Amino acid sequence: MSGCINQLRKKDTSGTTGILPRCNLRVMSEKSSPTESWHTMAEEAVAYDRWLRAKVQVSMDDERQGIAHDDVMVEIDTIIQLAESRSAANRS
Repeated sequence: MSGCINQLRKKDTSGTTGILPRCNLRVMSEKSSPTESWHTMAEEAVAYDRWLRAKVQVSMDDERQGIAHDDVMVEIDTIIQLAESRSAANRS
């Protein structure tokens, strides 16, 4: 069995579908040579690099206004506190 690049489809928060290359882990057999393994790893690295660069470019091209870090942290703290109080209420 030769190496291949599996793709995991994942929906991100912007609603677009991204394709994330994923390494297909396999046990090295007598038939697979070190050259084949390195070649497969190089192909996977190139695919990941291409995917990552595309995702970064989409993010940079996004014209929506960003959210300030402090605002995000306040919102996350509120969500965490709510979850902790729900968890405490369920334990009672």
